[in-house]
Amino acid sequence: MAHRDAAVSDLDFSSTVRRIGSWWLRTEYALPNESPLWSVLANRLLSLSGVSNGRLITTTRRLMFCPRRFGRVTAGDSWAVFWESVRAVAVEPSPMDVIGFRDRPLIGIQLDDGTKERFWVVAPTRCARRLNHAMSRETSMAT
Repeated sequence: MAHRDAAVSDLDFSSTVRRIGSWWLRTEYALPNESPLWSVLANRLLSLSGVSNGRLITTTRRLMFCPRRFGRVTAGDSWAVFWESVRAVAVEPSPMDVIGFRDRPLIGIQLDDGTKERFWVVAPTRCARRLNHAMSRETSMAT
């Protein structure tokens, strides 16, 4: 019989810790009192030469990006931030527009520390509206 930690011996791990995402995404675990609200397929812009595809997920406490399992191996890392750290969400022109290619717009997420994350999604205007709504709802509940 395998050794079991006494502190967790009476707990059923699968019922106490909830997974966020699906089988084809890198596994993320929910925090206490956190539940997923909605998600959208997304490509996270890593640089002008690369993207990581996966899913942008909103929860009651965080905004996160979960890359596909294969994308996690090749380039993409998971990304998560608490709603309190999100300063603004807006639709931005694609960086490809700068060099003359007309590409679809993307979602820009400005954080308190001055960094910005960018994601391509199917309907950027609708996604930005939903993210702003979730951000205002979650930050108002935190205060």
